[in-house]
Amino acid sequence: SQYDGHPAQAVAPGGSYAVSIPIVQQPSMCWYHSHTHDATGSQVYRGLAGLFFIEDPERDAALGLPTGDHDGPLAIRDWMSNGSYQLNYSPSMFQNMWGYLGDTALVNGTPEAWLAVDQGVWRFRVLNACNARVLRLGFSDGRGMRVVGSDGGLTGSQDVVTQLDLGPGQRAEILVSFAGLAVGSSTVLRSLEFPRTPSMGHAGPRQGDPLDLMTFHVDAEGGSGAFPGALPQPEFPNPATATRTRTFALGRFMGGHTINGTTYDLNRTDFEVPCGEVEIWEFQNQTTDFHPMHCHGAFFQVLTRNGATASLPTDKGWRDTVLVHPNETVRIAVAFGSNPGIYLMHCHNLEHERQM
Repeated sequence: SQYDGHPAQAVAPGGSYAVSIPIVQQPSMCWYHSHTHDATGSQVYRGLAGLFFIEDPERDAALGLPTGDHDGPLAIRDWMSNGSYQLNYSPSMFQNMWGYLGDTALVNGTPEAWLAVDQGVWRFRVLNACNARVLRLGFSDGRGMRVVGSDGGLTGSQDVVTQLDLGPGQRAEILVSFAGLAVGSSTVLRSLEFPRTPSMGHAGPRQGDPLDLMTFHVDAEGGSGAFPGALPQPEFPNPATATRTRTFALGRFMGGHTINGTTYDLNRTDFEVPCGEVEIWEFQNQTTDFHPMHCHGAFFQVLTRNGATASLPTDKGWRDTVLVHPNETVRIAVAFGSNPGIYLMHCHNLEHERQM
């Protein structure tokens, strides 16, 4: 927990400390970012974030997953464009309420990003690094994406979808074949349009606005067209052994955001979890906002949405963030193992994060 990023662990100006993290999880795409209380949204928007990977190339090759040049990260964020190309962070009252959204996409820090590809199968490790925007990923030509990985690594599934919702902080590994696209043609990865919120009182970009993210140009024939066979299944704790259920009501009060009626206090501990025990957590979204709920210190399994077995591709595998839709209830199973300490649970909309 001493390296987990609790805001009480702030580094003073001119100071430093060494970080040493034991790797005790499966190969996966990970990221890190500033977690300064009241400044996370500003600092992450301005660039204090990055990727790191836990890798097992021999395992991936044995499973038939694309490797090398056909395996790459796509860290996607939005940016409020301006003529001076500055990362200006100045949310209005409404943007503090609903989230700071930009009008332009950056992929790996690049506007109008593009990649030259062959017609084979490619593996993309996708991170929604936006402060607040929910990405509904899809290609302009409707081609399928095979979802094989989540926040915590491979899911054991290979769901083929034409659109995929990722909330801020969530990761997904997708396989995409560019077969059928002639050399010289292209397709665009987009954030597709969905019903916009809020509908009143807010000017500028809104949740659900469409946004072009990245163009893929086919410049070579061939490439491996093979998809992997069966992928390993994660081993989850048994929800039937849960010792208790905790309920977290996600609400709004006076324009702010609350969990169980309270806002975050750096000096308050809200509950204690015994090491090694399985718990059920229930997130009850009582608002019209999206809340990507994020847990530090442990991965979890998504169990149900509104009482039905969770079946979205982004619900499968180990997760550390789950997107709770407006007026939705989501249940997860979580176990903290044997790493005691002080951890956080919060919304990963970074304009909400300072309050909940």
